[in-house]
Amino acid sequence: DAAFTVSTNPSNAIDEQHIIGYGEPPANPKADLSLTNTVDNNTPKDGDIVTFTLTVKNSGPQTAHNISIYDELPDGMKFIQYSATTGEYDTKTKLWTISELANGSSAKLELSAQINLEDIS
Repeated sequence: DAAFTVSTNPSNAIDEQHIIGYGEPPANPKADLSLTNTVDNNTPKDGDIVTFTLTVKNSGPQTAHNISIYDELPDGMKFIQYSATTGEYDTKTKLWTISELANGSSAKLELSAQINLEDIS
């Protein structure tokens, strides 16, 4: 029952691969979530390792429960590892799940990947 907004950085825009939820937010939201996505290297070369950082923030007024965020690496990137301040990232389903996020709290997910231009079709 959480309302959601997606915040984007013009140089690192979030696209349809980064989804918090579907549909219209409820009339009386219990939590207001926002999502940002940044990358540490906008111009990587073949073989470079880049890190994407997703940050979800709860602007309240209540705790958000059972949050799922889908994030898939772009073509030409080989997954190396992830690190999450809260929750778990499933490398098979590409879902970051957070059981709860308190009002005023944020959680981060970092995905590291190596550029492999041979994998781009």
